[in-house]
Amino acid sequence: MEQTLLISLNFYIIFFLIIWFDGDITNILSRCSILRKLFRRSEYEKFKLEEDVMASYPEFLNYKYPSFMTKLLSCPICLTFWLTLILNSLGFYYLSRETWLIEFTISFPIYYFVNLLLFLIIKKLLSN
Repeated sequence: MEQTLLISLNFYIIFFLIIWFDGDITNILSRCSILRKLFRRSEYEKFKLEEDVMASYPEFLNYKYPSFMTKLLSCPICLTFWLTLILNSLGFYYLSRETWLIEFTISFPIYYFVNLLLFLIIKKLLSN
């Protein structure tokens, strides 16, 4: 049970990275009128027409609104690090409250490396 939860958390991280960087999730979410303004979809479409046709949504955010958060959202290495850190620390804390920090510290580099490696492999397979 414990390992299943941690493994599924890490697959959710990989799934999120794939739909964020290689999917068009913002297009789907921005169809709702409430979220259209939040995602600045019209600005993104204008940016693609005028400046960079090949730009992805995360790249657009980093270019138009440079800040720590947009840099984080546009960098797969950074986003993988922070998602792995947050979700795995919560998972380890939930599963074993006495020794969660020790277990997390030991296994974090492994989970981070595996998440990033699997994401990059899947991204490579999707681009071919």
